[in-house]
Amino acid sequence: MECTQSFTALLSEFRCVFTQPSWQIFLCLMTGWVLSHRRRFVTELIWSSGCTRRGHHSRYHDFFGKSVWKLDNLSWVLAKLLVAVFAPVGIIELGVDDTLCRKRGLMVYGTGMHHDPLISSRAKPLTSWGHDWVVVTLIVRNPFWASTKVWSLPIAFRLYRNRQGLTKGKKKARPSKKRTQDPNHRTRPQLATELICLVAGWFGERMLLVSGDSAYGGQSVLGALPAYSLQLASGFTARRFERCEEQLLGSGGTLHARRMGQMKLQRSSSVSSLRPNSVPWGPRSTSMRWMSGSSKIEPRGDEI
Repeated sequence: MECTQSFTALLSEFRCVFTQPSWQIFLCLMTGWVLSHRRRFVTELIWSSGCTRRGHHSRYHDFFGKSVWKLDNLSWVLAKLLVAVFAPVGIIELGVDDTLCRKRGLMVYGTGMHHDPLISSRAKPLTSWGHDWVVVTLIVRNPFWASTKVWSLPIAFRLYRNRQGLTKGKKKARPSKKRTQDPNHRTRPQLATELICLVAGWFGERMLLVSGDSAYGGQSVLGALPAYSLQLASGFTARRFERCEEQLLGSGGTLHARRMGQMKLQRSSSVSSLRPNSVPWGPRSTSMRWMSGSSKIEPRGDEI
């Protein structure tokens, strides 16, 4: 099945990432991904794209593990395209989080047991087998085709492998009393820091505003951030994020030390004076950290 000219033109932006053989396979897989109405296995993509007679099916399976292309190069082209359309000027708003992609096969590379927030509760956390991806996304607010929506478009990715996934298939050693740290294991915050630094290097002097939950707002992330024009916000409510964003925009992209000192919230049992009467906050309030270099907003006293 042939692609439309507009779709082929869009995919042609990624041609620099692949060799000629890999490029043809990429076109077939992406066409099958769009046209498929079922679970998007590789064999389903071959069938949906009409490429069943274009070489052996192993060529398409090997595309993800053996072909000469890099995910970071693909992410760079994707990020450039999205930023040029949705954030050509001003601050680039990014989000960072991890997401679970459930898998069935026990021999699939990089799989493991990870926390599943969709089936878990506060009383009973549950896990599922699959891939856990740390993702940096581009935040698109109120586009013209959906003026009441906010979109989060993935632009950079890292596969998180827990210690169980790193030792899968290897011969088990004798258990020792002292637990040694695996040098090949990297935590989610470490992967997030790597992605943030990667994206910051792509856009030079552009101001980046990165938001994430409390897992990505600790010193392990803040201490490793590069000397770019970058702000990190973590563990906030939507209304409070808007207030901090307004102050950031009003300062021309920089929160001065004096303003950071005024914004710092101390731990206190009396918090009525910290709440402006003109800004009603919601009933649920979570902790917030606004980080820039070594500056941060501490959690509120009523949020501990």
